[in-house]
Amino acid sequence: MNDFATKGQPGGANGMAALAIVRALLRHLEKSGMLIPKDVATIVTDALAQIPNENNERSNEAKHLVEGLRK
Repeated sequence: MNDFATKGQPGGANGMAALAIVRALLRHLEKSGMLIPKDVATIVTDALAQIPNENNERSNEAKHLVEGLRK
């Protein structure tokens, strides 16, 4: 869960900050018992479905970063 986009423009500081906040929020909610691993898996699946199904660097890396939220 420690990867940030390294290819192309990741959306600058805004994108990095947003991903860091989402990661921290998921971790906190899971540790506090407000989410269970199944909830995290559902959130990740939903997020993956929102990424355009295009075979390009940006979409592929976005999928990789979202998949990293499962860890």
